[in-house]
Amino acid sequence: MDLQNFVMEWAKNISGISAVAIIGLDGSAIAGGSFDEELDIMLPSAYFTEVIKSSKESLKVTNWGDFEDVLITSATHYIVMRVITNELYFAAAVNSKKGNLGSLRLRMKTISKKLLDFWE
Repeated sequence: MDLQNFVMEWAKNISGISAVAIIGLDGSAIAGGSFDEELDIMLPSAYFTEVIKSSKESLKVTNWGDFEDVLITSATHYIVMRVITNELYFAAAVNSKKGNLGSLRLRMKTISKKLLDFWE
C-alpha cells in the first residue's frame, strides 16, 4: 500500500476527522487529504509548517526537551501536529463536537511509528 492510501485509510477510522496530511518542512503536503470538499489541504499545510518550525525553535532555546506535538484548538476543531522526522510532520484535524482529542493523539502516536517505515 502506498503512503497516500495508508494515511487516508487510517483517517477513515477516526471519528469526526476533517483532514489529515503528511507535510514536509517546506510546507508541501506529501500525502493526505480533506473530507471537506471545499478544503484544499495545501494552504493550511503551508501555514502549519510555520507553527512547527517556531515550536521546534522555542523548545531548542528553552532546553525543554524534544518536540512531540502541537495542539491547536478552535471553536470547531482540534488540530494536532506531530513530528515524524526532522523534515516531516503529521497533521490531523477533527471536529471538536464529533471527535475525541485523547483518542486522536494516541492514534497519531501509534501510527507515527508505522509511518517511519515509508522512509526506511
